[in-house]
Amino acid sequence: MADTRMESLFPQNETPDLAALVQPIDNAFPQIGDIAPLTLLGVGFGSVAVATAGGVVVRVARNAFAQAAHAREARLLPALRQRLPIAIPEPRWRAEPMEGLPYGAIAYPRLPGTPLTLERLIEANAPTLAHDLAAFLLALHRVPVEEALALGAVSAGRRMLSNAEQSGAALVILRAALAHNEFTTVEHWYAERRADETLAQYQPALLHGDLWYENILVDDEAAHIVGVVDFENAGIGDPAEDLAPLRYLGDKFPRLVSAEYLVMSDPTTPGEQLERRIQACWEAREFLSVGFAALYDPAELPDAIEKLRSEPFLSVAPQTTGG
Repeated sequence: MADTRMESLFPQNETPDLAALVQPIDNAFPQIGDIAPLTLLGVGFGSVAVATAGGVVVRVARNAFAQAAHAREARLLPALRQRLPIAIPEPRWRAEPMEGLPYGAIAYPRLPGTPLTLERLIEANAPTLAHDLAAFLLALHRVPVEEALALGAVSAGRRMLSNAEQSGAALVILRAALAHNEFTTVEHWYAERRADETLAQYQPALLHGDLWYENILVDDEAAHIVGVVDFENAGIGDPAEDLAPLRYLGDKFPRLVSAEYLVMSDPTTPGEQLERRIQACWEAREFLSVGFAALYDPAELPDAIEKLRSEPFLSVAPQTTGG
């Protein structure tokens, strides 16, 4: 369960008290230069990301899950930076749990660029952005699995166990929180998804694990992708999982990316099979978020349940499961 101090200091749907973070960050990282004023970059389930006045990104862990993830990133990212065609963070500093940072923090020089959003996704630039992102994903997915595991990436088996634990927690919570017809839809979808053996037909690869638009940085003209951040969920799994969060940017752009990915990797692979796995991963995101909140951050449960209701799960499950 999340530490109550973190829940009160960093509620995900409210602005964190940045002034309260200045001294703890200064104590943890005296070598990184000017701290104040801090700029909020984002609040996720795992970490709060802020930028210091001196141009350093500090990600403060909100729970034990993020604390362990920061330790993995500190090992994994330095080995990946020279192998990827797009910049990723270079974690230079890491703080263990201490006063004001009960789950520790990790820090790195801020990368150039701003997050890719639907508003910044200009149609004329979409093919180039899709090419950039597909090339990045292919390079990441081609990192040898054994090497990634040796560097600390979460194994496929551990990720499956974690997903099963989160799924069980989600079903318990949703049985009580949803209307009967809503929960029946969820239950039906979950049963059919577990029974569908075709969703397990893929070559395991090293994944980013949470490639939604706030973790993708573009240049000032939004013409090229210049950075990818937040590898807290890096692990071994289905490459389709990295393509699924792009659905937050609509339908057309994700299909451009997956088409480019197939052309670069294996043009003989049926596109329909990849798209089907992407759809399954997309549907599962908000469902698993409910389980994650239940296990690690109960204060976020109401928000996670509302996201499940609105995007994308309950709206797509009847069409995909026949429920």
